[in-house]
Amino acid sequence: MKSRINNLFYNTYLWSWLAAAYFNSICPVNLNGIRKVGADDRYILNASQWNRYYRHLIAAPIRLYHEISDKKLAKFYLFGKSNIHSDIFEQMAANINFASVKGILEALIKLYWDDEKEKPKVSASDRKKPGNLRRLLRDILLQFELTYDLNSMSGEEIISLLPKEFKIWNS
Repeated sequence: MKSRINNLFYNTYLWSWLAAAYFNSICPVNLNGIRKVGADDRYILNASQWNRYYRHLIAAPIRLYHEISDKKLAKFYLFGKSNIHSDIFEQMAANINFASVKGILEALIKLYWDDEKEKPKVSASDRKKPGNLRRLLRDILLQFELTYDLNSMSGEEIISLLPKEFKIWNS
């Protein structure tokens, strides 16, 4: 059964059809009556390349949620509007090695999720802010991956390894 479901995630026709069926939701008309259509990858699934797959507006969040299978850990993937992937979503989903690792997701939620407001913390993806999410994913975790088995670590264990610049987020 699981292999059948996994095969569905690579069905270009299914996800492209769903994008067409929900096109008004994922590509709405703006206040000026203009529809801003983005890149094809947002609507037509490119199942053969992960660096294109995660851009699909319907397939990517559903697949990531399925792989994570925990709504609390999938917060960043399920948050926001259906017609855009936030910068945080893009940064997290772009790295297939980190996209669904439980410990990494726990660390990201602890550092960058505001439980009170039920949304990402302000400036979490701001490139100029010390300890931002982009730096963690693109620099720090890539370096840690060479030495540590991130797949076996908890979020707290990962956070304990972080440089001082990340302490401002851990509150």
